[in-house]
Amino acid sequence: MIRTIVCLCLLYIGSATAENISGELIKVVDGDTIQLLINGKKERIRLAEIDTPETKQDYGIEATEALSALLSFGDITIRLTDIDRYKRWVAHVYIDKQWVNLIMVEQGHAWVYTQYARSKALFNAEQQARGKLLGLWQTPSSDLIPPWEWRQAQRR
Repeated sequence: MIRTIVCLCLLYIGSATAENISGELIKVVDGDTIQLLINGKKERIRLAEIDTPETKQDYGIEATEALSALLSFGDITIRLTDIDRYKRWVAHVYIDKQWVNLIMVEQGHAWVYTQYARSKALFNAEQQARGKLLGLWQTPSSDLIPPWEWRQAQRR
């Protein structure tokens, strides 16, 4: 309940002042999480609707490097969608107005996080990346483990 109230307040504040929130990149945590400096405060941002292999998982380092390369030059803005249970901001991330979440999927560095995804463009991009065997889709399907399944197996 509190999480919902905080998120709604942030969404209201964000929409009242500007549609997008600007930030300065502090670090790329992994393929789908970054840390930004926003209004003098460090915020951890989780890319909305996508999931990348964890750092210790096959292709995890490559996904992290791909996100680092995408965000290395340009102006970063986010469009906040939620705050997750780890208190990370969940957002669509843009670099010079290019949708980073989509680019990560298009290049084969990320899965669409089907549990949370709503964007048809992301689903289409994943299908195309799979068909072209881009990025992680070069891995034989028998060896390919979605990150949400990998994390669940690590908890056991």
